[in-house]
Amino acid sequence: MRWHDVVTRVIARLNADAQFVAANGGVGRVFLLGANDAPLVPSVEYEVLSSPQLENTEPVSLRLHNWAYGGTAAAALEARQRALLDRPIAEEQDGLLMLWRYEDARSVPDPDPHVVHRVIEFTIEPTRQPWTV
Repeated sequence: MRWHDVVTRVIARLNADAQFVAANGGVGRVFLLGANDAPLVPSVEYEVLSSPQLENTEPVSLRLHNWAYGGTAAAALEARQRALLDRPIAEEQDGLLMLWRYEDARSVPDPDPHVVHRVIEFTIEPTRQPWTV
């Protein structure tokens, strides 16, 4: 499992959802954190927290930074992300069963009083396969 493959899957899943795309101002507005000089509003930027040495066996934290004008728009982005990425059952990716789990969400102050910056965090982890005889 390479975690950039997980990110590719996340971006594809988000951009394939009409409600997410509408809330995010169009397709193609999901970026690596810091890729733009200043965040576009609305948009999503992501960061991945993992250990490259253990990327095949250990969970990864995926943080999505949401920027939107106002609380209603920010809530719409967050709701779609949770609906699309908080998966109560494991799903197959590259031959591994992966669990996708919502962990946390929080507000981050933004210098622009009209912009709401929310960070939502997910954990994505390979399941441990039981031993078979």
